[in-house]
Amino acid sequence: MVAKKEKTKRRTLRSRPFWPGFALEELSILLLFFGLILILASLLHPSQIFESGLGETELQRLEYPADPFNTPPQILPEWYFLAVFELLKMMDAWIVTLLIGLFAVGFISVPFAERFLSKYNVGDWVLRIAVIFIVIIFLYFTAKGMGMVD
Repeated sequence: MVAKKEKTKRRTLRSRPFWPGFALEELSILLLFFGLILILASLLHPSQIFESGLGETELQRLEYPADPFNTPPQILPEWYFLAVFELLKMMDAWIVTLLIGLFAVGFISVPFAERFLSKYNVGDWVLRIAVIFIVIIFLYFTAKGMGMVD
């Protein structure tokens, strides 16, 4: 009897189409949670939730705008962002953004470059050298951000 119920339950789940069945159900749940978060964010000040014991002067001190280009030395990003953080200290933000965009385009175009370079029998070693070069640069700037390299 139980096996028969499980079999019919599996059959009804499989026969239910993804669109509109599952997709609209998941979308409605997502919108409900998003609305709940918006209501909570608009009604409650963060100090009421996290720091309810603060006085008015502490709240005013917390509400000064942050300056991302003037951080204290003890505040550092996570290790995987240290390379980009060091690049931002060295160059303008638009140059770093351009470099990251070029890296993303290069990463996406690796299969096409490999196919193109394999025609000339140089695909493997050119891509390996490029990857090793990028990893060395990433590790250098990460180590520089940690203070290991000057």
